[in-house]
Amino acid sequence: MTEHLGIILVASPFDWLFAKGAIASCRHFMPQCPIQLIVDGEIDTTLAEESFGVQTVRARDIENSQLRRLGFGWGTTKLLAFWVSTTETFLYLDSDAVLWGDLSDKLDMSDWDYVASIRKNQALDRETVEQWFFDVPFVENHFPGWDWHSASAHFFCPGVFAARKGAFEIEEYLSILRLDKRHPGKFKFGDMGFHNLMVFRGAERGSLRVDARDFQVIFPEHPREELQGRFAFTNSNAPIVRPGDEQVLHMPDHKPLVDSPACYSLPMTFFRLEYLRQTEGLVGPPAMSRLRQEDANYGQLRREFLRRQRQRQILQLLSFHPGQWARVFRRVAKAFGKAGSQ
Repeated sequence: MTEHLGIILVASPFDWLFAKGAIASCRHFMPQCPIQLIVDGEIDTTLAEESFGVQTVRARDIENSQLRRLGFGWGTTKLLAFWVSTTETFLYLDSDAVLWGDLSDKLDMSDWDYVASIRKNQALDRETVEQWFFDVPFVENHFPGWDWHSASAHFFCPGVFAARKGAFEIEEYLSILRLDKRHPGKFKFGDMGFHNLMVFRGAERGSLRVDARDFQVIFPEHPREELQGRFAFTNSNAPIVRPGDEQVLHMPDHKPLVDSPACYSLPMTFFRLEYLRQTEGLVGPPAMSRLRQEDANYGQLRREFLRRQRQRQILQLLSFHPGQWARVFRRVAKAFGKAGSQ
């Protein structure tokens, strides 16, 4: 049963243009599900709240002070969903994704704590794991006994998943976050490494009931021609959803900008336009002009967000190694003092 299923998204100023499309797609295909938006940064979400009934969650709403201090950032903000969800279970999707159909039947969580969209592979080799997920000696040292090699056959992209509220232990997560802040770069691509670690380590020890389903299509893994045929529109510009092929369409890497030659962006464009229609009554050429204006600002907003992210990481790193950095600064000051006296 999915009567307690909600939908959670994350947005920051640079990807808000896509999150609006994601919101519109969720309300279009699953109108019965409440939508929460976790906001990292300053975004005016008034229209989303008024027109789509979106509930926003900001840093000030996070009760746990450690989660509030450590839980925001690229790739990590999404995990706040495990503690802020207003529903018993939830579907999470990144802002660069849209729904394509009602996933209620696919996301029956009655007997599960976590449902991943996994395409089973052979176990990954060490080089691939270290490129995409984590530094192997580091994980073996800090999580002895965990069979990461066997689990790697099921490693997945956590840009889309479904889970039960509180499925992860908050103290374990905070411990991993602190470890990540103390040793930047050991876990790869935001939460990709430690998210998989928590899922499959929990499954191995029996504390997390994990299932795999087919409900995410990652666009870079498929030819454009296949995507255009599979996720097409009618002559009246309505999405064509084939029974049994209800999916989350995830568009990482090459982002779904309106005129991108590298991404089949039409599904995202459709729902970005739908957002404008429902919030501002904007349609036709003026609506397309608005989207292209947002696209033109995307690169600069992304650079500003990443700059703030680096500043945040530096400050967190300093806070975890105060003694070490104090010694470094004393040595630097001493060196400058010697140079000045010569």
